[in-house]
Amino acid sequence: MMDQTKIDTKKLFRNLAVFLCFALLGAGTINAQEASAASLYNDGLALLKEKDFVGGYEAMLVALEKATAEENEQVIAVAKKNGAVAAYTIGNSLLKEKDLDGAMKYYTSGIELNPEYSSNYIGQGKIYDEKGDVMSAIDSFLKGAAIAGDNGRDKKTDEAFKRSKQIVGKLFVDKQYEDAVTAGTKINEVNPMSDILYYVSRSHIELGKFQEGLETADKAIEVGTADGSLEDKYYVAKGLALEGLNKTNEAVEAYKMVKDGDYKEQAVYKIQQLGGK
Repeated sequence: MMDQTKIDTKKLFRNLAVFLCFALLGAGTINAQEASAASLYNDGLALLKEKDFVGGYEAMLVALEKATAEENEQVIAVAKKNGAVAAYTIGNSLLKEKDLDGAMKYYTSGIELNPEYSSNYIGQGKIYDEKGDVMSAIDSFLKGAAIAGDNGRDKKTDEAFKRSKQIVGKLFVDKQYEDAVTAGTKINEVNPMSDILYYVSRSHIELGKFQEGLETADKAIEVGTADGSLEDKYYVAKGLALEGLNKTNEAVEAYKMVKDGDYKEQAVYKIQQLGGK
């Protein structure tokens, strides 16, 4: 059961009463003034404040329907925003239970309610990732990052890009090099990140595309130098690409740029192997 949306007996009876109220409203037996869009919205807001997200979400939909009929733009706006937040919370609970289809339904509904709320795109991306549809996951994460950036939600932007980077890294580790190049290139067109450029470079090299590997390694070094994320492994990637291009002396110079850490031993071995000093 969902920890945040579990309905106790008291809530069950209350929600039943709300449902009957809505049903009677639909049948025309309750005066519209007594159940205006604003009052229905307030009922939903009260449920959300009590962390009854399922009840609150459903109440927001009813309030939205009523507000649309009344042409109440203020209630339409707030019902959509709060409904999208509730949908995200329910989706997260279902995701924790591994109910991927159920979670996707709520994330998608949240996007329909409020396309400017980035969290539901990120939730959607997590579902695609869990299902192995990594390209759709990347698309959702990038959409979420763009919207979060527009709204000044830096933490959500960082989360979206971090999850995107993890996908590319996993593709590389799993030797799915073509997919790593495709996914990484898509991300770097929006936001060049040194780590992703490195994975793309190494994937090119594994595919025997050494010139592409060299160009991407150089870009990783450039971006890493600019933003302070430079790592020795980027020079290793450059060295491997140059080796593949039979540019031995240049490869040695690239390996010499590795200063310390986990890649130093590999670089020293490569320099010796290539006859460098």
